[in-house]
This record gives sequence, structure tokens and C-alpha cells, in this order.
Amino acid sequence: MTYDVPQWLLRVQRLQHELEQSRLERDSARAGEASWRQRYQEKLQEYQTEAEQARQRVAALEAKQLQLAKLEPFDSVDSLCLKAELEQCQSLEELKAKLAGALQRYELSQALQAGTHEVTRRLNTAFTGPMRRLTIDSLPLASSPLDLETSSKLEAV
Repeated sequence: MTYDVPQWLLRVQRLQHELEQSRLERDSARAGEASWRQRYQEKLQEYQTEAEQARQRVAALEAKQLQLAKLEPFDSVDSLCLKAELEQCQSLEELKAKLAGALQRYELSQALQAGTHEVTRRLNTAFTGPMRRLTIDSLPLASSPLDLETSSKLEAV
């Protein structure tokens, strides 16, 4: 029975060493997880900040459009309405002012449409981006197109 003690001591030492290795691996995995979580949080914050800035930009453009719409008596910049307004002008200065107002409203409406499109695109990206990545990451990866054919044939059998 005395010869079993050294073997048991070696076995205990090996198990302690394995336990220490497992702890180191666990700590390393936790550090990696914390790093990825921090990156995810930073990206999420970035998306949210961009979305909020885009919302503020659209709100500012809408406010400016409303302000400019109040400057002139007509709301639409279509050619018939503009033509009628221009025909009523008595002086060159009045004509220039009407044209400048119409041009400003047109440019503002174009900027508002572009801003709205950009906000929609960013919001969609902000909210679907993380989900898309999770979905893509959950798909099985094939090293080549042959792997896909082989796996589909195996499933059929």
C-alpha cells in the first residue's frame, strides 16, 4: 500500500495542473467575451448616435421647410402655380425674390427627401445590422462548394 501513495500524489499534482490550465482557459475565454461585448456595445452606441443625429437633421430640415413655406404665399413649386405667380410680378426685384423663394423651397424639399432616405437607411441598418450578423454567424460554414453538395447528398440518404 505504500507504493500507491507516490502514484496518488502524482495523480493529484496532474489534476491540480489540469485544473489550473482549465482556470486559465476559462479566464481567457471570459476576457475574450468581455472584449467582444465591449465592441458590440460600442458599435450599438455608434449606431444609436448616428440614428439620433439623422433624426435631428430631418427635424431641422422639416422645420426649415415649414419656415420657408410661410415666406411665400404659394406652397407648391410646380410649374403652373409658379408661372401664375411670376406673371403677377410687377418689377424685376419682385420677380427675383419669387424665383429665389421657389428655388430655396425646391432645394430644401430635395434635401429633405434625401435626408429622410438617409435616416431610413441608417435606422434600418442600425436595427437589422446586429441581427443580420447573428443570423449569418449562426449559419454553417462550408469550406468549399463541394462541401455543400456533399452535405446535401448525405442528408438525402
